[in-house]
Amino acid sequence: PTADAPTGAPGSPVTRMTETPRFPDFFVVGAPRCGTTAFCRYLARNPQICFSRPKEPHYFTRLHQDPSADELRRDYLDRCFGHCTAEHRALGEGSVSYLYLPDTLERIRRFNPDARFIALVRNPLGMLPSYHLRMRFLLQEDEPDFGKAWALEPTRARGDRVPRHCLDPRLLRYSQVARLGAQVERLFAVAGRDRSHVIVYDDLVADAPGVYRRALEFLAVDHDGQIVVGLLELVEHGQSIHAGHHDVHDGRVERHGTGKVQPFGPAGRQPDLVPLGREQRLEDLPHDFFVVDDE
Repeated sequence: PTADAPTGAPGSPVTRMTETPRFPDFFVVGAPRCGTTAFCRYLARNPQICFSRPKEPHYFTRLHQDPSADELRRDYLDRCFGHCTAEHRALGEGSVSYLYLPDTLERIRRFNPDARFIALVRNPLGMLPSYHLRMRFLLQEDEPDFGKAWALEPTRARGDRVPRHCLDPRLLRYSQVARLGAQVERLFAVAGRDRSHVIVYDDLVADAPGVYRRALEFLAVDHDGQIVVGLLELVEHGQSIHAGHHDVHDGRVERHGTGKVQPFGPAGRQPDLVPLGREQRLEDLPHDFFVVDDE
């Protein structure tokens, strides 16, 4: 990006942060459990796009104040975009927490007022149970019953009954996570409709090539000729889908680098609860908050 950031005091990190070409110019901001993993994988394969490593840094979620230029480069740009080259036309990342934590959108636009945002949405009735299981999988939630976990929200808002290993109690505000309509309206208000692109999960499942093509047009990136198939087609045809730390193929789930394979349920659906493994540390979880499968 080359546009000036909002005026600030001399030396302020928001004055000229967009001078660095390595600051992202698009963000896939959510929502969780809406197919963002597969969608971001399609984008990352395009040779004109540099996608962050990892897919979900959640950098702006964890900030309490704007970082200095040195902090931003050291803790975010160098770590997540160090692999980018001059051949990449667009830089992006996919932290799905940004959509429902409003201060993150404003903070991103202070650094790059020309940033574009992509939001994937789906019926909350299908999203929330999957999201709850994902929180259980990551040890952020200790209540196995979703209905009871939902009812605990007011108690947890007071600081009670927050799971001991929960990294951020905001992750368990199920009613807020589910307010996709309000979140998208807020995105429009912050970024403008011309810099916001909304994708419905059902469209991604039914017409992934069309969804991918329209997203590239929104990002002003050329189509790379990539063959993009629907999420369910991949499993039905026995092809491998990288899903967070797992591969799904031939009706099985395999954890990367272990060779350990376990069966998964009918209709080509990966179970949400797959053991993390002893090598996974809690402090590593922010980089993978919502990444497992795309169902």
